[in-house]
Amino acid sequence: MKRRYLTMSVGLPFLVVEVASRDALRAAKPNLTAYEGVLPLDSADAIYAYTMGRPSLLLGRTTVRNGEVEAVYIGGTCVAVMEGTFI
Repeated sequence: MKRRYLTMSVGLPFLVVEVASRDALRAAKPNLTAYEGVLPLDSADAIYAYTMGRPSLLLGRTTVRNGEVEAVYIGGTCVAVMEGTFI
């Protein structure tokens, strides 16, 4: 399987890595030596591994007026696996 990763941020950047299967995800263990060889990558200092096997399409759009963010729009289709609130 081709290695795939993405750097994301919700204020603090983190690395999101796709693994091959749920068994691989269950068996995943932190390896600090390996992390030190990879991080920081694009300023990310944390890694989150995932496998969903369910295609998702997430779309985002931001409206900026006079250099200020006026609105943020998020949409698309996905299978919810968690829920939360940002404060």
